Amino acid sequence: MEELKRLAGRDNVALEAAGGSVPEALPDALKQLPSTIGALWGLGESRLLSPQTAREILLYSFRNRVPLVGLSSSWVKAGALYALDRDYDDLGRQCAEFADQILKGKPASSIPPATPRRVLYSLNLKTAEHMKLEFPDEVIRNAAEVFR
Repeated sequence: MEELKRLAGRDNVALEAAGGSVPEALPDALKQLPSTIGALWGLGESRLLSPQTAREILLYSFRNRVPLVGLSSSWVKAGALYALDRDYDDLGRQCAEFADQILKGKPASSIPPATPRRVLYSLNLKTAEHMKLEFPDEVIRNAAEVFR
């Protein structure tokens, strides 16, 4: 979390951590968030993110009109404003390109780590309407999934 805060600070974005060591602590942690937050961002901590805590996070987001950046399109379908995801087809092509290089004799250790080349996103327009937010038409058209 400290590294994320440092990186966000470079762009004048402040991150506030909310959570706890057990899932039951999450509702109280959400209540402690400052009223000035602009968005919620769920990190993939499997111990703390369960169907029960997902409900609490989504309710907090909806009731307080604080957009939630979801972990996947299923979160967006459930009420998060949007989520980013990898393009798994392109990721497969990228892996095949690395495998081809290795099969042609390039040492695997000489291939630098790579990030996905394409990122997809999904949007929930019903949530956006509730939060009085609008997406440009182009953003809606280019979404991998749009929930209405």
